[in-house]
Amino acid sequence: MQDVTEPPNQSEDVMTIAKPQNWRLTTWSIVGFNVAMLWFLLDGLKSAGAACADAAPATCEAVATMSAVMTIGMAVFFLVAGNLILGVVAITTRGRAGRTCPRCWAHVSTRMALCPQCGCEVAAKRRRGTQTA
Repeated sequence: MQDVTEPPNQSEDVMTIAKPQNWRLTTWSIVGFNVAMLWFLLDGLKSAGAACADAAPATCEAVATMSAVMTIGMAVFFLVAGNLILGVVAITTRGRAGRTCPRCWAHVSTRMALCPQCGCEVAAKRRRGTQTA
């Protein structure tokens, strides 16, 4: 008789962070673009009016306000325009619905359980908690 050992259980107090599994280059581009826009906005607001040290207080306040308004306006414009462009790119570069055969890399429809080219089984794995009759 074979000795069957169970895999070690992780303790409850260890927290694991799930890595994003299926993030494409376009997804990372969108995230990076939004982070860059946030940095642009915060840096622009921080430096708004910093160069008017030798001007009169009223003039300096007006310049700071105008600089902040322009920074926010440009950041919002570029944020919206960039996300629209990257969204269109992400949508147009999506792959077809279905799966890929692990043996021959052919496209297999989600309605098919076997690959039409090589006959490999590509049926989807059962989800946890579901039972078959």
